Amino acid sequence: MATALQFVRPPKEFARLAGIADEGTRIFRTEGNHAQMRMWFDALCEYIGPCVSPGGAAVYAKVSRAAVYKRMKAGGLTAFCFHIIGKTKTIFGKEKKLKEWPLVYIPVAECKAWGAELDERGARIEASRGTPEDEVALEEAEFDEDSPSPDFVHYDPKDKKRKDVKYMTGWKRIEEPQEETDSAQASLGGYAGSYFQKQREEANEKRRAEFRKKWHVILEARRNERKN
Repeated sequence: MATALQFVRPPKEFARLAGIADEGTRIFRTEGNHAQMRMWFDALCEYIGPCVSPGGAAVYAKVSRAAVYKRMKAGGLTAFCFHIIGKTKTIFGKEKKLKEWPLVYIPVAECKAWGAELDERGARIEASRGTPEDEVALEEAEFDEDSPSPDFVHYDPKDKKRKDVKYMTGWKRIEEPQEETDSAQASLGGYAGSYFQKQREEANEKRRAEFRKKWHVILEARRNERKN
């Protein structure tokens, strides 16, 4: 028989950052600014291991992307989601939360295990030892749609009917505020701070040198005009 898929369980060191799973699923969801996203992703890599997007999961498991979404929605696949958030104000001065569609990562270990399970089921069917469950599993893996809807992933269920949250849909992005970048750099320590300062100084000096060179050419041309 096929081995039951072993889910990746967030260790306590990562559980706080992973957030809470959507009801009836294994879609762990959290939110924060750009610096917090980087911290979340570093911890994801350290405590969960290699992860891929839903498209990458389809490649590893050798299934359709629609099948990946269907399995996620049914609670059969673990996913970690991070929404980058910001804020804005309405014309009436009321504060509103901005929220991007999430970054979604699925553990490679689960994708490989799913693919191996399907291979095992397929081998049994070819050997005329398959069960109805084997056939259903393979049909679900081949399930496809022209435009599978991942809205259940894009939108946090907790935001349903909330008028104070505005989603940045499609390719729209929340810009990282300068103070957020400075804070993130400061958290890296003195060495990182001095490194970024040095980079800025070198860039400014390069621009000044290019400016001086350009004006030198212009002044030289004007002198030649006066001589003529």
